This record gives sequence, C-alpha cells and structure tokens, in this order.
Amino acid sequence: MINVQNNFACSETQGGGPPLYNLSVPFTSPNARGNGLIAVAFCATQPFGSPPRSMPIDLVAADEANNSWLRIGGCGKYDGSKWTTLLAAWYVQSCAGGANTFLLTERLQLSNYLLAAGVFEYPGALGAAGTGTPGTGIAYPNPVQGVDDLQLGCGAGTSGNVSLSISAPKSDLLFAYGVEFGQAGTLSLDSSSTGYATEQQRSKSNSSSDFPSVVRFLAVGQVAAAAGVKAAQFDCASSSSGLWFGLLAAMSLTAVPGQPPPPTPTPTPTPSPGTPGGPLPPLSSGVWPTIF
Repeated sequence: MINVQNNFACSETQGGGPPLYNLSVPFTSPNARGNGLIAVAFCATQPFGSPPRSMPIDLVAADEANNSWLRIGGCGKYDGSKWTTLLAAWYVQSCAGGANTFLLTERLQLSNYLLAAGVFEYPGALGAAGTGTPGTGIAYPNPVQGVDDLQLGCGAGTSGNVSLSISAPKSDLLFAYGVEFGQAGTLSLDSSSTGYATEQQRSKSNSSSDFPSVVRFLAVGQVAAAAGVKAAQFDCASSSSGLWFGLLAAMSLTAVPGQPPPPTPTPTPTPSPGTPGGPLPPLSSGVWPTIF
C-alpha cells in the first residue's frame, strides 16, 4: 500500500426512502501538511415515475480544511431501464495539515439512492510536477491540471472487463479504481495488471430486491518504475446484468520538505504474452447521461 491513510463511507436508501444528497468521509488521522489527497465517489440514482429515463448527476467535492479539490475525471452510464450511475474523482495537490473530513454533495437533489466515497492521503504533493497535457488516454477534450494521463471506461452485462492504458513518466503515482454495480457480482484486478498494491477494497451489501445485492469497490496503486505505457484491467461479473467502471490516472508524486520521501518505485516484471478481454472505449454514444 502506498497511501499513508484511507477511509471509505457508503450510504443508501431503499424502499422509497428519502433521497441522499450529502456524504461525509473523515480522515482517520490528521493530514500531514503538503501531502496530496485523492477522493473517488460513486452515485446511483433512479428516475421518478415512468417511462424509464436517465437522470443528471452533479457531484461536488470539498472538505472541512478548505483545500482546493481539482477534477481528475468522471464516467457515467445509464443501464437503459432503471439506474443512472457516475464514477468521479478529484485530488488535492498539497493539503493543509490537521484533522479533516471529505464532503461530497449532489447538487441537483433529484433521486439519489446510493452515495459512496473513498479518500486517500499520499506521502508527497500530487500533480505538482505534472505536465497538464494528458496523452491519448484522456477522456476529456481539455487537459486536466496536474494529471499526466488518464483513461476511464465503463461497461454493462453479466461479465466483462474494463481495460485501461495510459502513458506515464517515471516515478508517477499510478492510481486505479474500479466499481462493480450488480447482483452477486465479483470485482478483481486482472493478473495481467502487474506491480499494483491494493490501496482500498470495500463492498456494500443490500437486502432490498430492487437494489444490487452487493456493490464492490477496489483501489490499487503503484509508483512507476520507468516511463512508458501503463495498464490496469478490472475483471467484473454479475449473476444478472450489472454495470462496472474503471479509472486509471498518472500523477507526479513529489517529496515534501521535512517529511519522508515518497516510496521508491519497484521494477514491474514484464507480463507473459496474452490477450485478455478487449478494451472498452472510455467514451461512446449514450455513456454520458450525467453532469460532472
């Protein structure tokens, strides 16, 4: 594990309960001044009435320390009949020191029934040495400040994968996050994705018949041992049709004066030849029923 601390929270409403608009995730220890922070959020919403339709989602990141949260990226998908979902991520380049709580808000306040977020603190400033000019993996038409490269993907069905590939300089933090939203599903990092350590793994069980039985979340990371193309693939399966998401970002990780340096990159062995399931495009028609 590369992060110095992490935490997770998930809240949901079932059986016609009130929608959810806010979620708080405390850091379990005070943040060290100058360190970088990452937050990843997932939201699922249902429309009121009929016919079935997608719903907009507008997520906002903040915290009690008044840090400036910068957008990394987001990927949304509508399942065609019931759920509109969004995976989104932000980062703080250099945080204030002291106790802190991440604050997630959905501003449109329509009909949210699940809000989840994971938070991470890393030993160094994030994105301070970034190029700000992401490569071909970027899923946005404009550069993302401090992010060297980024790719997002999503899919639907009973089994499949989200295969992500980016370019990163040596010593960049490679941060990957996957979500599986389905019935009795599984979520794992494919064996072809080498060199990663598990940063966080959580699941949320539900008993309501109209809600996915388990929602799974997986974060992995590594420090790039050499410049070049880096890949991560999340394998997903569900007993009935589900949705899944993946994000892979590369960001510089720079030592903070007076604090321990970031971890030394571990050389990544060359994977055996093979052709795991084909990649899903980061963007396609109908994939963005959200505001972000």
